[in-house]
Amino acid sequence: MFSENHCERQTKNDPLSDFINVMADLIDEVIALEGSPAVGDRCDCFNGERTTRCVECPINELKCDSCFLAKHDDMPFHHAEKWNGSFFAKGSQCQLGRVIYVGHGSKPCPLTSPPQMLTVVDVTGIHTCRIMYCSCGKASDGEGSNVVEKWRQLVRVGLIPASIRSPATACTIPMLKQHHLLNTVGKLSTMDYATTLRRLTNGSSPLSVPVRM
Repeated sequence: MFSENHCERQTKNDPLSDFINVMADLIDEVIALEGSPAVGDRCDCFNGERTTRCVECPINELKCDSCFLAKHDDMPFHHAEKWNGSFFAKGSQCQLGRVIYVGHGSKPCPLTSPPQMLTVVDVTGIHTCRIMYCSCGKASDGEGSNVVEKWRQLVRVGLIPASIRSPATACTIPMLKQHHLLNTVGKLSTMDYATTLRRLTNGSSPLSVPVRM
């Protein structure tokens, strides 16, 4: 039989008991993450107010829209949460003015043309993006004077289009690899995976998330 002292020592070293002891404070801390006392403060750039934070980054420091976009130049598929006066509303970087340039690295094509809309499916969810294609035929990742096809420009930056003629939807390679792994190991169907991504994008209204093929 266990002695009372042994039971007391076991209770003191029980990780679950540690959580129970601080559960009220833990819940308060988690709820506090939904807001921020820094909303409206001047950003570090001194040119805007702190209104926007990242959903995927581990440190979701509030920044102005311009600083948020600058920080996420290499992470265009991270969602942005923007303070709307009552709560942080989740949205895409496109809503903040993000344009994704292809054909010339991260730089715009010298031959000005209007950006085109593209739905990008990523492991972080489904994003509505503005894409600026190369129209001058002098893409930095190609040769010759002919304009590189749009589907080829997308593939060269890791976006696999759902259509060759007129790409309206594209999938990132990490998303395709994740889907393949979940389907192979967990037998998760494509429909269930797509539903999960839609809920990840907008949990309250997943059917409103646009998906075009």
